[in-house]
Formats: sequence, C-alpha cells, structure tokens
Amino acid sequence: MFAAASLLAFTLAVLPSANAFFRVACSGDVLLRERADPIVNPGTKSGHMHTIHGGNAFALNYTYEQARQSSCTSCQVTTDLSNYWHPQLWFHDKKADTFEPVPNGGLLIYYQQRGDDKANIKAFPAGFRMLTGNPAKRSKHYEEDEGSQAELQERATKWSCLRYTGGQTGYDGYGFPTTRCEAGFQARLHMPNCWDGKNLDSADHKSHVAYMSRLDNGKCPDTHPVSLMTMFFEVTWDIKNFDSQWDPETDGWPFVYSYGDPTGYGWHGDFVNGWDVNALQSAVVDCDNNTEDTAAGRAEGCPHLTLQTADAAKQCQGTPHIDEPTTGVLKRLPGCNPLQYGPEDAKMYSDANCPLDGGAASPEPSSPAPEEPTTTPPVPSSSSSESEPTSTPEPIPEPTTMIPDPEPTESSTDSSSAPTATSAPVATVTVIQTVTQTVTATVSPCTASSFASSPRKHHRRSVVPDNFVQGRAPAAFQPRRR
Repeated sequence: MFAAASLLAFTLAVLPSANAFFRVACSGDVLLRERADPIVNPGTKSGHMHTIHGGNAFALNYTYEQARQSSCTSCQVTTDLSNYWHPQLWFHDKKADTFEPVPNGGLLIYYQQRGDDKANIKAFPAGFRMLTGNPAKRSKHYEEDEGSQAELQERATKWSCLRYTGGQTGYDGYGFPTTRCEAGFQARLHMPNCWDGKNLDSADHKSHVAYMSRLDNGKCPDTHPVSLMTMFFEVTWDIKNFDSQWDPETDGWPFVYSYGDPTGYGWHGDFVNGWDVNALQSAVVDCDNNTEDTAAGRAEGCPHLTLQTADAAKQCQGTPHIDEPTTGVLKRLPGCNPLQYGPEDAKMYSDANCPLDGGAASPEPSSPAPEEPTTTPPVPSSSSSESEPTSTPEPIPEPTTMIPDPEPTESSTDSSSAPTATSAPVATVTVIQTVTQTVTATVSPCTASSFASSPRKHHRRSVVPDNFVQGRAPAAFQPRRR
C-alpha cells in the first residue's frame, strides 16, 4: 500500500509539466445522419450528408440558448450540449456502382490544454461556432511544416490506418490509405485553437479562428491572441465490415466521403458551442493535471463535469429534418455528389445544375470551385468585457461583434468553395435495398464508449496508452519540436 501511495505521490508531483486534457465520448448510435449543416446552410438542407453528435436541440438553424435547452445528448459529458458533425463515410461497390454507409464506433473528442499561453486559456463563449477543412479539396496543396495557416489547416486532417492485428504495421497519412486497415480507419481532425476575441462566427466560418504555430501547441498569431481549448476529433470507421467486397491488389481503395470525395483530402468538421460556459472555464482552471484521473484524460476526475453512461447516451436521438434515404444500399450519394478525383479542387453542385442521371457519376469538372457563400447564422447578443480565469472563475462575458441574420439560401457544401446559388428541390434517391435500423458499429475495437471510464492501449500509437496514468502523454500528442 505504501508503494502504491508513493507511486501516486510521485505521479502527481510531475503532473504540472504535462498537458492536461479530458475526453468527451459520443455514441456510435449517433444523434442524426442527414444533410444538415446549420453553420454553412442555416435553415435549409446541406449539399452532403453529415454524422451529427451531441445535444438533441440540433436544428437547421438554432441559437446557443436553444442548444442549452437540449433534453439529452448523445455524448457522455452532459455538461456539454454542443453539436459536432463530420461527413459520413461510404463504401463504393465499384462493380455495382452502389454506395453503402460505413458504421463507426462514435466520435471521441479530446479537450486539451495546450499552448505557450495555456495559463490564460478561455472557454468557448456562448454563441461560438467554427469549422475547419475544405470538402472541395482533392489533393495536398502544401509542403508539410510550411507553417502558414492554410498548411496548418491541411495538416490538421492527418489520419491513421490501424493495423495492430495480424502482425501488420499501421501508418498515418493524408487523403486516404491504400491498404486494408484491419483494426479500423481512424479519421482525425484538429480544430482551430486561437480566437480573435471578438467574433463568434465569420463569413467563411473560419476567419475568426486560427491555429497555434505548431498546430496543437505553440503560439497563437497576433491577429487571434485568445487561446482556446484544443479540440481533437477521432472517428474510427469499421471498414473491416467490407473486407469481403474488395481486393486491395485489384480494386483500389473503395471508400468515399459523402460529398463525392474518393481521395479523402476534403475531410472536415464543424462545432457549435453548447457548453455550460462557466463549468467549462472552471474545468480549464481546476482540472489541469491535479489528479491521476485528469492526467489520464478521464472526465470523471473533473468535478465540474457531469457524466452519463454510454447506454444512456445511446438513447438520445434527434428529430430528422430531411426526408430522404440515408441507410441501406443506394445508387448514389444523398444530394448531388458525383465522384470527383482531382487533383484540382472539385466543383460543388447544387440540385439545379446536378449532372447525375440515373445514378451515374459525372465526368471530372475542370472548372475551379466557386466561392463560399457569405451568409452566416444568427448569434445571440453579447458584451465586450472578458475576465481572466481564476480558481473560482467569474461568468465569461460574451464578445460584442454580431453576425447578421442570414437569408436562408441553399448551397451544396461547407467549404470555402461553396456555391451561392439557391438550389432546387432535391432529386429522388433510388434505393436498391433499405434497412430499418440505424447503422451502428458492430466491429470496432476503438469505440468512443470504450474510452469513457478507463484508458487502454489500442494501436501502435495508442490514443490512450498506459503511460497516461504516469502523467505522460503518448508521442502522438506531444508537441512537435522544431
């Protein structure tokens, strides 16, 4: 017993030098799968299908106050009623030219305290929202470590092919893998972690935020001086379920994202804040590696966070807003999303100019992607003052800048290249075979719920390895030293 107490005392003694974090695990039985994106397409359908997690007040257009009225969340930290969404992955049967949604183990979100100014990290303010990534991209545009904000956004999309079974060696990369990923294809995404301190949103939904100089660590740019929690998304797709339907030697990678992306370079994600802001700020101040739990990323160790079981999170379901088939085997991706292989940026189609006919993919367009729409969603009013966090933080006041209420218009993407034209009604999607149940993960060694209560090692660069208990983050999350 003395030895155990000594080990714990030693562990806690070295914790202040480590980076604190906690995990928010969201169920594989997701809140919604539909063509909705209230950031880019408020009040109308989105151009492509998303997998949506979080509070059940999610709607095509909603405010922070409405988000806080959610009666449940599909994530396990109930203090957080935010919404998180990302594109759906599909299996493309090239012989039949059909598409089938790929299940996953849920979304795992790491809330990390990083940066040169980590002592002054602020909670996301009420009404805050952001996105990162560009669904029009079909190739890598920048040399890694070039360091510009555009390159950092590209670097934020690096994935991992998990192959820790059968003696295979896993690997990381950009775009899509080229082999089977026997333990899952893990899509990853770093969200921006610096804020201009004024705007809750911006016309392109990106300009009000930025990345630290080393992506998930370092210094915020002078234009965006406020340090935020660093959010890191993980989605482990169960592509092994489709192993019998493709041969890597002859077929090539058969999985595509919902916006017609067979390359993977357009991976992206969105966030609408629904946190109890004062509780999150208290967690930032008080749960900075003070205990073995918070050093290991276990949310249970932070007294400001309220949790529910994984089973309770699974019971939370949203109300669908778009009436169209999203499960089973489909002749085409929902919306108008022909496969476009690049390397030039893809053209984002609306229903009014959709080239699809009977489910056939269109030729690769040669024209560059159009500009993103300038409409932005309404945000609640706010005040300008902001207090420094203390051990008992004061309520976080809201910034002054308001984003004007948009006129709802329909476009087909959530990137910097989305069209501004209003779309016609959605074309009917032909269904070959439908299923009556929501697609859920059936084979996933890396489900989000498995991380909720205790860490475990699950691949070669383990997301939650045993050494977290010793107060040391794994190599995958250590800042790059340059």
